[in-house]
Amino acid sequence: RYKRRAMSKTALRRQWLTGLIREIHIASRGTYGTRRVHAELTTAMEVQVSSRLVSVLMTQAGIYGLPGPARVKRMRGVVTSDDLVNRKFHRL
Repeated sequence: RYKRRAMSKTALRRQWLTGLIREIHIASRGTYGTRRVHAELTTAMEVQVSSRLVSVLMTQAGIYGLPGPARVKRMRGVVTSDDLVNRKFHRL
């Protein structure tokens, strides 16, 4: 009986959302990540969905965007090197 039962509304909606996410991701040439896909769903398509659900569905489907720009980590307490070029940064 368990195997023959109909698919739940939640499972149907998740399947439908996964299809929409795939379409958006393909339309962006594979660049959009969770945040942009969520923005596209909520603003352009007016679908109410949480960003967490979009993230979960993208992870389950194996969909991911391109990494963003590299961030430089500043270490506190580490002295930076001296000005070896003797540049002059004065206001004119």
